[in-house]
Amino acid sequence: MELKIETLGPCKRKLRIEVPAGRVDEELERAYTEAGRGAVVPGFRPGKAPRKVIELHYGAKVRVDIKERLIEESVESALREQRLSPAVPPRLDIDSFPLSPGQPFRFEVEVEVWPEVAASGYTGIKVAKKKIEAKEEDVEGYIRMLLDRHAEIVPVEGRGLRDGDLALLDISGETGGTVFDEKRAAWIEAGPKAYCDGFCEKLAAASPGEVREFTLKLPAEGLREGLAGKEARFVVTIRELKEKRLPELNDDFCKRLGNCANLEELRASVRKDLRAYAEAEARDDLIRQINDYLLERHAVPLPETRAALDGVSLAQKAAGNLLARGLKKEDILDRKEELLAVSRKDAEKRLALSLVYGSIARREKIAVTPAEVEARVAQIAASAKREPAEVRAALEKDDRLDEIENDIVREKIETFLLEKAKVREAR
Repeated sequence: MELKIETLGPCKRKLRIEVPAGRVDEELERAYTEAGRGAVVPGFRPGKAPRKVIELHYGAKVRVDIKERLIEESVESALREQRLSPAVPPRLDIDSFPLSPGQPFRFEVEVEVWPEVAASGYTGIKVAKKKIEAKEEDVEGYIRMLLDRHAEIVPVEGRGLRDGDLALLDISGETGGTVFDEKRAAWIEAGPKAYCDGFCEKLAAASPGEVREFTLKLPAEGLREGLAGKEARFVVTIRELKEKRLPELNDDFCKRLGNCANLEELRASVRKDLRAYAEAEARDDLIRQINDYLLERHAVPLPETRAALDGVSLAQKAAGNLLARGLKKEDILDRKEELLAVSRKDAEKRLALSLVYGSIARREKIAVTPAEVEARVAQIAASAKREPAEVRAALEKDDRLDEIENDIVREKIETFLLEKAKVREAR
């Protein structure tokens, strides 16, 4: 095989490859022999058709199969020889490259590759750590959340809607003669920010069966693009009202939670959990500071197609999350360009950081052992209350074991960077 390689950029190479005529003839002979063994051709017994007849009936498919095989093998060999790692599988139009007996097979292909990154200056990074504390108001707020979570939901009697109630509503909203929202049997928790600013204020004291019609200036954010600041007319029917009946905060309630005998123990437990959460949040913030520094220091070229594909993938995930949160498909489509732009930027940041991390891992010889992978699989299995062997088989089937290894490597690199960073306490 002859190879000529042209550098088109830090992440792009053009490969010009020539496969010798002898190899082409070997492949043709092998392919036609195999095709002839099982060939069913009218006028001939199975497997007895002459070579010329086989070529006439199967030649086109044989040539396509051979070209695909020669291209795959040759490109893989060339990349291995040049120590290049493709960022995406190369694509080319195989029909544009002829293959004939007694002739070399020549083709060229552009390949996007991962750039070479030499990380530097990743030790001694100055970062500021957030102050770790669990304020008493935070403790009390968390306990109120626990009470709310264990509240009994009961029908409202003898009064109309007020903040904190759960209201089952039919909502119709229009502006400029165009209906922009039509909901049936939608539950909302009444409050200043429910649906949009001022909405529940217009429904104050409304009773089940009542219909309220009102106008409202729509807020600048939180609704579909093009509606911000417009005057909207609403027709709202109150179908049901329910309220939360909070349990009494006493020792019995603490015991119901399962790990505390009394209110003092509950507060201590909550305080401990809040500090642990604050510690984790502070660590994440330190990592963000380090990552921002690394990205500012390293101008990493990125393979264009890989960044585009990853951006689309992130945008699809973001759209799925918005759908799960109740946004309408048409509203998400209205924000398509915004989602794609934000996701593309995020994808580029992730790719650049992964390349810098990869360089650090190679320089510092940070790797994952099989035992660490097995321990992580066992941890996942314990959380899911399944057998480790079952979880491992599922991960292998979905080709997700590499994800586990990558996660462990990333965590080890983050720990290394934190240990080598110069951390000061934020005021």
